[in-house]
Amino acid sequence: MIKKPGKSRPTRNAARKSPAPTKARTGAKRTVKRKPAPAPSGDPLDDYVDAGARAFDLPVEPQWRPAIKANLDVIFRLGALVAALDLPDEAEPAPIFEA
Repeated sequence: MIKKPGKSRPTRNAARKSPAPTKARTGAKRTVKRKPAPAPSGDPLDDYVDAGARAFDLPVEPQWRPAIKANLDVIFRLGALVAALDLPDEAEPAPIFEA
């Protein structure tokens, strides 16, 4: 371990001491700066991509958008097929799957 000049390592007892009292806050709230939401577009997939990118704080390059939208379109169409399949109440998963 390399020690830096002027820095000392706290002892175990120092960590157990209660912190020094601080001034009470005057009710000021801490604000988090966020990117403004873009205006809704005509395509719902554009809005979905924008919302997902904001939620996960992911940068989305403009050239990626067509591929992202194409994948989402396939996912939603396949999901609709699965959701539309009616199974009887007594249906259970197979214990062994063979292809």
